[in-house]
Amino acid sequence: MDRNLGAVGTDYTQVTACGLYYQWGRKDPFPYPASFTNNAKPASFIYHDSYAYGTIRPEDQDAREVMSVEWATQYPTTFIRKADYEVDDSEEDVLDWLFRSHHNLWGNTTEQGNAVSKVCRKTIYDPCPPGWRVPDACDFDGIAMSQTQLPYCVNIVYSGTRTARYPAGGTFDGDNYSGAGTYGQVYTNTPYFWNFDRGAAFFDGVSCTSIYLAGTCRTTSELRCQANPVRCIKE
Repeated sequence: MDRNLGAVGTDYTQVTACGLYYQWGRKDPFPYPASFTNNAKPASFIYHDSYAYGTIRPEDQDAREVMSVEWATQYPTTFIRKADYEVDDSEEDVLDWLFRSHHNLWGNTTEQGNAVSKVCRKTIYDPCPPGWRVPDACDFDGIAMSQTQLPYCVNIVYSGTRTARYPAGGTFDGDNYSGAGTYGQVYTNTPYFWNFDRGAAFFDGVSCTSIYLAGTCRTTSELRCQANPVRCIKE
């Protein structure tokens, strides 16, 4: 697409161009930042007086109940934090917004271990419209950064000479945005860390691949509880 999913403007000096933010694998979005400043707060975004955005800390409730696809679907405007308390299970099991990670929510077919896959099938949780999907990490391979950068956005070069622009929207953690106005970051559907030079670098069951854009284009390993924008690609 020529803009992030959910963007309501194309002026990249305005926060409205950042689009909506998604926790990895969730189908429902969160607002763009209110300003291009570090630790920016979410923009005012309320559908109804009793239907506002918020966050929940699983340690305040039964994690197994809150950290589920069913709960997330029932409460689409609630950001689910990772659990920050000790449980009988290993720590890796609660670094996701899910108590038990689901690796295929956005269509990548990787299941477990080191048997990683590039095969993708659009799912009902993929937030992109019909005919479009969340891109795989390797879809960004070969992208270069343009020497010309503008305030609050970055330019990229792909397919040799074609260009595209990404807003510097940073990352949302449920309370504020880190890096707003500093770097661009968008999610892929890849439920493991994929490296441009090494391919599938590792699969630990809780990480996913995000594309980082700020003077350089690289992949970065992200915990699935974080929220980033999505730039859809044609199926």
